[in-house]
Amino acid sequence: MALIAVQQCTEGGDSDVVLTQAQTSDTFAWSPSLFIYIQNDNGSPTTITVTDTVGTIKDAIYGDVVKGTTSVTVATTKSGMIGPFKSNAFKSSEGLLTITTSNFNTGVFVAGINF
Repeated sequence: MALIAVQQCTEGGDSDVVLTQAQTSDTFAWSPSLFIYIQNDNGSPTTITVTDTVGTIKDAIYGDVVKGTTSVTVATTKSGMIGPFKSNAFKSSEGLLTITTSNFNTGVFVAGINF
């Protein structure tokens, strides 16, 4: 598992986004404006799954509400994004957000970007 530095994108844009080779599991410092950018140059689709930190919450009206993980599948030679992420569902007690990658071999790259 690698802790990947989150990059800041300003209103003026950012043309120098640094991509990191995805591992089985990667972490990012959580923020309310965090998005994960995925670039898939691999020969197979890849699925990025964001691990939830709270599986069930109690609601006064609905009772127990199950909150699952969230994911995005990125086709071969395509890119995608996922986010932002609610703190009460995806932020760990250490302040991190964790993703897992289904196809983390050569050619799948990720970046954490704050907008």
